[in-house]
Amino acid sequence: MEKTKTLNLRTRPEPHNTQFVEAMATYHFVKDLVKGLRVLDAGCGFGYGTEHLAGYANVVTGVDFSPSTIEWAKKRYRKNNINFITADITHLGFPDEYFDAVCCFETIHGIKEHERVLDELRRVLKRRGLFFISTRRKITESGGFDPEHIRKFTSGELGRLLSASGFGMADIYALTRPKEVYKIEARLKVMRIFDPFNLRRFLPRRLISFLVYFISRAAKIKPPQEMLYENFYISKDDGKSDSPGILAICKKAG
Repeated sequence: MEKTKTLNLRTRPEPHNTQFVEAMATYHFVKDLVKGLRVLDAGCGFGYGTEHLAGYANVVTGVDFSPSTIEWAKKRYRKNNINFITADITHLGFPDEYFDAVCCFETIHGIKEHERVLDELRRVLKRRGLFFISTRRKITESGGFDPEHIRKFTSGELGRLLSASGFGMADIYALTRPKEVYKIEARLKVMRIFDPFNLRRFLPRRLISFLVYFISRAAKIKPPQEMLYENFYISKDDGKSDSPGILAICKKAG
């Protein structure tokens, strides 16, 4: 059977990267809800979120389609209650109703087969088990094609998709970035104009981290390295928010 066409959207665990801190904020938000549970982290990427949940859950299994990414995670995170497995999340090798909770963060918008993914994640989730999913928000219908986001969702669209896939009523949350993030990214965007050939990719990561820190401090902005997960405000979505991300929390129906 053809493997699911999935884009690896996860950033590396780099404290100077605002996207990394934002991703971790989502994991941090649900940490207390998975205490003592058997958890699946579907589309775990480099495994930093899996490792964070392992500090609260009974056992966490991180699954990703990229063998090299999974190998990286295995070497980096070695807690006794963590497993990392290379797998297609539309064809998982776990028994029915195996997990108490399933997380699928920043993954669904990089997959064409939304229904197949949700059907499989629902299959491995226990009855009344918790399901957490985050994705990029669709602000308007207009705009060009974004190769990193096959499909974005409004909060209403995500809620209807979950309901049609056999999940109960979802609580939808808005993931709001602090103002400092936009200020930092605006300055970095200006810098990239002077690097049209992306030569910065050859710079040591520590040097890049220092540059981001220096630029932030020079502009009197809190650098990403000093941002707390709580700085990324997560609150109930009112359907009118223009926040870049949304998080849904629901249970398996039945």
